[in-house]
Amino acid sequence: RLPILSKKDFDAEKPETYIDARLSTISFREQTSGSTARPFAFYHDRGYELRSFAVCERMFRCIGGKTRPPVISVRTRERRGFATTHSSFFHAQSASTLRHRMPELVRLIYSWRRPVIVFGFSSWIEELARLVQGRETPLPIQGILAAGEALSAEQRAQIEGAFRAPVYMYYAMSELGRLAFECEQRQLHVNEEWVYLEVVDDEGRPLSPGTEGRLVAT
Repeated sequence: RLPILSKKDFDAEKPETYIDARLSTISFREQTSGSTARPFAFYHDRGYELRSFAVCERMFRCIGGKTRPPVISVRTRERRGFATTHSSFFHAQSASTLRHRMPELVRLIYSWRRPVIVFGFSSWIEELARLVQGRETPLPIQGILAAGEALSAEQRAQIEGAFRAPVYMYYAMSELGRLAFECEQRQLHVNEEWVYLEVVDDEGRPLSPGTEGRLVAT
């Protein structure tokens, strides 16, 4: 078995020990948001980006019922490998700023002239749902894609009631990419050709199904 590596293991080494300088010039640098108070920087190559596009297209088609609706990504900055065509990026600094820019977002949604998928962090989607609650004419939204934070059954019901569209969860990590997405049966599907996921104990031993533990990605 491969040894489990953590961010601390990488911090303990000089980058030149695990980065091929010849490839870094044709790759792009990314970093985590620093939610653990310690941002982690890394490189992704073009192969990563192309595979990421393919995985996302499958996710969008699953949400769209085999079709491919336009996608509007609401976030602070766009991520590479998320969507190529039929997509728009709507920049927002935080959930609290959305109410000031709601008319602009509504115009963008209608500009596609057909139902869209709206993607964003779960707390941002909650705020958008609050802003459209009670709207007489529902926005042309085919589905909501939420990520970054969990949603309770009550939160999901409130969002779906406000948008009159289903909510789908999406599980990803900045450094590891698109790990899993939810289907219409509310089941998370691991992108198995992308990543191998295991639930292990503190010693790295695989646990039986249904047991909680550490999530390790290969």
